[in-house]
Amino acid sequence: MRDHLEEYSREVSAQILERGIIDKLRLFLPELTEIKIEPVFLTRDLNVDAKVKFLEGGNEIAIENKGDGTKRRMTMALLEFKKEQSRIPNDDQTIYLLDEPDTHLHVRAQLDLVNTVEGFSSAGNQVILTTHSPFIVNAAKPSQVRLLVRHNGVSKIRSLTHEPTRSSQILRALGIENTHLFFSRRIVIVEGETEESFLPAQYLKQTGRTLSSGLIKTINVRGVHNIVGFSRAILELHDPERIYILCDNDASPELQQLIDELHIPQAHKYQVGTREFEDAFDSSVIQRVWAEYHDDCGKQVPEHWTTEKIEQVKTQCIANGEKFSTALRGLNQGGKAMKKPILGAALGERVEFDELPQQLHELLNELTNI
Repeated sequence: MRDHLEEYSREVSAQILERGIIDKLRLFLPELTEIKIEPVFLTRDLNVDAKVKFLEGGNEIAIENKGDGTKRRMTMALLEFKKEQSRIPNDDQTIYLLDEPDTHLHVRAQLDLVNTVEGFSSAGNQVILTTHSPFIVNAAKPSQVRLLVRHNGVSKIRSLTHEPTRSSQILRALGIENTHLFFSRRIVIVEGETEESFLPAQYLKQTGRTLSSGLIKTINVRGVHNIVGFSRAILELHDPERIYILCDNDASPELQQLIDELHIPQAHKYQVGTREFEDAFDSSVIQRVWAEYHDDCGKQVPEHWTTEKIEQVKTQCIANGEKFSTALRGLNQGGKAMKKPILGAALGERVEFDELPQQLHELLNELTNI
């Protein structure tokens, strides 16, 4: 009996090597040279068990002494091997239930896990995976994510349900990651490039943290081409009370439609500037900020870049309905290129809190007091 079992274990060990599983495991145990199955005889209970040994040049590798990350990566290797096998003849479809398989895996290993899981799915299998990893969450399509929320002692599921595939396409085209979509505490809709670059820079200056770390997402309305579809997707996961609008007084028809579709409360609409965001700032502040930006770049500010000139063109632009940002670029001839995102970031990095227009005061207070 013992001889028969030992012979059988040798045959199984040889089959394992022939099927290529050792190549998968070597991705995480590069020193692995052999896998051996040994029968274990429990004479007291008349039972026979088996022990799987991982060998390096004939010496056993102590898997139990390996870290949790290595053990989980080995599990990934086995899953990768399973992906290429069929457990049941003529039926290779399987439901995989994975409970936080990313625990203790570094980022690259987590992305390897995603590739393995996607391989299962593309082969026609179903994968249900729980995770707390933002990398795993962001790797999925928005329509594939289910957020479990416990409220008043009851667990509920949040997901995209109305045309989920189309909603996923709209959100991904805007660069909205799933962590922002499902977990943001605040969403700020902006209309211009200056505002889009100003807000994260000023938030960082005031708090020492990024907008993302505060679970705040800014979205430029000019990238939203399907306003109805975008609004429907956002409202499936967020209450209008968590959405804000930052714009100038010359709001576009698209922005107005978005405000209506999202049912944003009036108190969450922050209009900054007479005609443009830029003209809300004091001329002396604009002069100082751009001069400091030039100094940081090791370049002299144009000699006609003065507070008086800036105030003059601002007054003229507001009176004539002209673009103040265009006039500023005219004053800046010979200086560093003044593109809206660059100017917005320069203002955000250098303007002090007490120099902000009142509406920006209020919005920043809202965003920093979450």
